[in-house]
Amino acid sequence: MSSKKTKRVYGVQNVAKIFAVSPNASSDFLEEAIANQLFPVIKVGAQYVVTADAFDEWNIFLMLNG
Repeated sequence: MSSKKTKRVYGVQNVAKIFAVSPNASSDFLEEAIANQLFPVIKVGAQYVVTADAFDEWNIFLMLNG
């Protein structure tokens, strides 16, 4: 039997909470992240999804080097 690892993901609401901004601002930020290739973001319909690992790594890097 194989075990599957489940990856954590963040959506617009999660990113909005992390940055303490509105969902609209979070959505705009994720659009910019796609345009500037900050980290992988997937758009599914009107929804954005980013893996938590990629986002957290980028966020920590930014905090340490900001």
